Amino acid sequence: MGKIELYHRGHKVGQVYKENVYLYNNFHFKIKYHVGSMQGKFRITGFEVESNSHAGVDSCTQDGTPLLLTKDKPAKVSFSYTVEWEEGTIAWASRWDTYLTSATNSQIHWFSIVNSLIIVLFLSGLLAMIMVRALRRDIAAYNLDEEMDDTYEETGWKLLHGDVMRPPNFCTNLVALIGSGVQIGATALACIVLSVMGMLS
Repeated sequence: MGKIELYHRGHKVGQVYKENVYLYNNFHFKIKYHVGSMQGKFRITGFEVESNSHAGVDSCTQDGTPLLLTKDKPAKVSFSYTVEWEEGTIAWASRWDTYLTSATNSQIHWFSIVNSLIIVLFLSGLLAMIMVRALRRDIAAYNLDEEMDDTYEETGWKLLHGDVMRPPNFCTNLVALIGSGVQIGATALACIVLSVMGMLS
């Protein structure tokens, strides 16, 4: 069975162990880079942070004693960091794959997407129901008016029957805007689909 590496998003500032609070004051940054196709060009494809807790004045010196924080006793804390550059095998197009293997629940993304879709469908159904009820009420009122008086002045939705097939003003600009909007929407949808399929970096 192969070894699987899991990553946490971000890093912890400390740790609580048996009601004791330990502060991380030393950080080791490992920056991974990939050699590009052009000579002398490098691209950063990821980085890792390792947090440690070192007591004493010099936080770079690791003597095995973690930095313990207490409520009653003030403490002088010194922070330090180290940097390590590592040539990785991860290509520039696959730099986001590490984000998918994080230790946190990766299903939260799909949960957010499904939650958003459900909310959109619910609001769309609610709006459609309101419009259908308004239309039914107007149609019932129109039918009652026609039975009572044929010369009753037309109001509401009936005023639209003469404007349905009438060309609008500046129809050329309207067609151009609609065409551009459809093209932009189709392009955005295609980019989202290709990103989900992993075909875009």
